[in-house]
Amino acid sequence: MRFKPHCFEIVSDKLIVFSENKRKLTLENSQKVEVTKVTVDGCEITSSALKCDFMAVTSNMEYFVELKGSNVKHAFKQLESSIHLLSEDKVNTTKRCYVISTKSPLTSTQIQIEGKRFKKNYNAVLKVRSNSYKEKL
Repeated sequence: MRFKPHCFEIVSDKLIVFSENKRKLTLENSQKVEVTKVTVDGCEITSSALKCDFMAVTSNMEYFVELKGSNVKHAFKQLESSIHLLSEDKVNTTKRCYVISTKSPLTSTQIQIEGKRFKKNYNAVLKVRSNSYKEKL
């Protein structure tokens, strides 16, 4: 088994929700695809290593989720570290990385630069959104 048994669940709900401290990411799963939903921070990774809050895995995609206050730069480091620690293949597996923050002090240019770096280094689409975000799986 790839993940600790008590740190994940297999779900096929129409809405897969990750939430913490008034921040929320909802993945719309209209096809009811089987998704492995992992609690990363404090469960799958308990060490002092940088880590994101949650992860979701489908047959063809990995999702890394960080629900953050306003330190978006730190969130990027947490996502990167989690990819290194948990991705099946940090270079070839397709990924989506989300930072849901209360406010982003970064300019859209800074976020675009990080987005290009994530795409190049990890085959990952990086999205930074505020408070609540919904996207199709």
